[in-house]
Amino acid sequence: MISPVSLDELERIVLSAGRMLRERQEQSTGKEAVTVDKEIDDYLKERLAHLFPEAGWLSEETKDSKERLEKSWVWIVDPLDGTREYNQNLPEYAVSVGLAFRGEVEVGAVYNPATDEGAIAAVTAKRLLRIGETKAPLRSPSGRHGVIPISRNESGKDDMNKLLRGGLPLIPVGSIAYRIYLVAVARAMASITLLPKSEWDICGGVALLKAVGLEYRRIDGRPVTFNMADPLLNSGAIIGIPAQVDSIIETIRSLGLG
Repeated sequence: MISPVSLDELERIVLSAGRMLRERQEQSTGKEAVTVDKEIDDYLKERLAHLFPEAGWLSEETKDSKERLEKSWVWIVDPLDGTREYNQNLPEYAVSVGLAFRGEVEVGAVYNPATDEGAIAAVTAKRLLRIGETKAPLRSPSGRHGVIPISRNESGKDDMNKLLRGGLPLIPVGSIAYRIYLVAVARAMASITLLPKSEWDICGGVALLKAVGLEYRRIDGRPVTFNMADPLLNSGAIIGIPAQVDSIIETIRSLGLG
């Protein structure tokens, strides 16, 4: 399937949204920064609707409309994934944009304006292009090859501590969209979440994974389908190459966590 949108134009839109986030962060502090979510959402909705007006719309910051369920194509957007990190000035947040066709993501982009890095992907064409400035890879604090970023909200919890004691090189990183990006561009070996996620959290990132043959696999074994009536994916997930995902799921189940 040929992408119905220009990747160059989508890149410009996502980069502009990210730079707006960065500018607003520099201009405000504390709780004032939270209001930027809606501003960026409005900007993306206007620009993406102009780019591909036939597509429906699903976003964390827009009141949901079931009209999107009648659309073959749907934009699935999180204008600011990692709000807590954004407000704490941690460089672990991202703009995430996905374009799904009949339940399958076909185009996606993730961009972290704090580190000026991201990627854009066309799934069918197997194209993944870096956007922004490339940064040095993360390093495991244990010195092992590769790291497994997990949510800061999950870091330190009992289940994750069991995995850490089981030998997995876990490190806390905020936004799941950003964590997926790190896996997609081989900056991390895998990622784990044991908590449910919404479609807008992951859609852009799943496009990056699929473009390079990686997986976002639900722990409950159900398929990842987008533009559902209920956008909550009520399962944790493992992100990585299929063999790595198999190994981590085996570890999770051996510890009684899945």
